[in-house]
Amino acid sequence: MWLETTLIIALSHVSVVAFSLQIARGYFIRLISKFSLRLGADFSWLIYTLTRDAFLILAFIIGLLVFLPGTFLDYPMAVPFMPVAVVFFGAALVTKLLLATDDTRNGFRLVTLLIFGGMVLWIFGTILVTESPLQLSMLPPGVSASGGIWYVLVQSFSSQTNLSLAMSSFELCLAVLSGFGILALVHSLIHWNPSPGKSSIQRVKYVDAISPSPQVVSNLYEGSLREEVDSFPKSGRIPNGVLDTHEFGVEKGNRPSYIG
Repeated sequence: MWLETTLIIALSHVSVVAFSLQIARGYFIRLISKFSLRLGADFSWLIYTLTRDAFLILAFIIGLLVFLPGTFLDYPMAVPFMPVAVVFFGAALVTKLLLATDDTRNGFRLVTLLIFGGMVLWIFGTILVTESPLQLSMLPPGVSASGGIWYVLVQSFSSQTNLSLAMSSFELCLAVLSGFGILALVHSLIHWNPSPGKSSIQRVKYVDAISPSPQVVSNLYEGSLREEVDSFPKSGRIPNGVLDTHEFGVEKGNRPSYIG
């Protein structure tokens, strides 16, 4: 039982960190925009995106604990709050897989709301049901084991006292997560891309863009990529990603576009 308690409380903190990193994106972009060294900016952005997504993946993996049917009998899980929270975390991961969530405002908002919803549901269930005062061996003053708001919450939403709701939540949320898994598998098999490398620059798709000044192109493509710049067509069409077309406040054309 101590393992379940540790993981459930740990997930409350992990979900808060995941949400905090998600909404701190604008702060990191402003911070990185002040870097004078391109390598330092790229490295800092890489660390931020990997850390942010790692905490979201960790929250989802720990949350799978509630999808062990035997755990419902051994530990008071908050249903349907905890299973639905895990579904929200899974939906955020699938959305990141399917959409360029850091490249579009609506995609970013959707992932942020999903993470926020999962965090609120998990913490709500942990405080009011799983770690309710009724779980203590000695009840604090003013808390009754046979009445009151704490008693009603535990009796209504604890997996030990409302097993029918627990199993219904388990079956429904497991079906949704299975659908997410199948969708992610199909998407990965269909949308296969070669590993990134210098040779892939030759196959980049051209998009309409404002004709950049030679100085901007020269600043963005230095060193080994300068030869690729010289081969750009003269029609004012440049490869996707050369100009920063981000919507979140970075000055266009002067700095690289950081896409998570």
